Amino acid sequence: MSTQGIKREKNRQDFLEATAPVRKKLLGAIKDGIKGGAMADPDMWPCVRSALEAILDHLLNDVEHELERNLETAFMQRNIDSNVEGPKGSCLWTPWYRLRAFVLHHYLPHNKLLWGRLKDPIYLLIYLATFLPIHGVRVSIFSLVLLMLVFPGPPDEYQLINFILLCKGCQFLSGGFFQLLLGAMKYFLCYTFFRDSSQPAELMSCIDNHGPGAHDGYGLALDYLGSITLVWVAFGLLPRSQKHAQDRVHQATDDDASELEVAEEQMKAANAGGRLRTLMWYDR
Repeated sequence: MSTQGIKREKNRQDFLEATAPVRKKLLGAIKDGIKGGAMADPDMWPCVRSALEAILDHLLNDVEHELERNLETAFMQRNIDSNVEGPKGSCLWTPWYRLRAFVLHHYLPHNKLLWGRLKDPIYLLIYLATFLPIHGVRVSIFSLVLLMLVFPGPPDEYQLINFILLCKGCQFLSGGFFQLLLGAMKYFLCYTFFRDSSQPAELMSCIDNHGPGAHDGYGLALDYLGSITLVWVAFGLLPRSQKHAQDRVHQATDDDASELEVAEEQMKAANAGGRLRTLMWYDR
């Protein structure tokens, strides 16, 4: 990136930081209006009121964070650090570092969102490979990605959380939805070819020999247990992770921020993963 481009990005960054308090006050007023309208009923039960207030607080905070992140993504090109050199080591680790940079740059790019990634054939190749109906392929790909995120360390908190979401989402689609379709098609084919057979036992024999789970029990177990193991390994690494990118809203100096808000932010930083912990325990 040229020097002029870096200065332009720096000016945009300074503008976002300078206007962060104004945006925070505006979003705070909008949140208060939504909460006031949702809890305007004076006859609402206290238990329902407290539960609704907690849900709205979490939901609106997530919406505020997502709006700020999308604003930063749209306003900034995120190319200031694109030419920064990656980790270096001995000649023994050079191939690994190059492979790591190539895979992560295409599969988890820092400067592209969904539609930008879909233009990259390498990303499409890796993404579609995770949906192949071949046992062990998806787990192997995500194992390699997790290893690249962890080594060399320390890993980034956002990348670990993003990995957990990607892994569970891919497991739902490939190991759940697609396997459901495949199993239904196997039943359908057996019924189609042997429903008019003179020997009803042939239908049951087709289901036993070619139906869902007939010969791929070990493969299904590998995919299922492998997905669980990878997610929990990534979750276990969260306390050892670092937040390399600061939240621009909390990074900006806000004179109106109370000590309680500062303490809450410090507590959130200490509990890496946030409310994902609750979902992970539910996943058990």
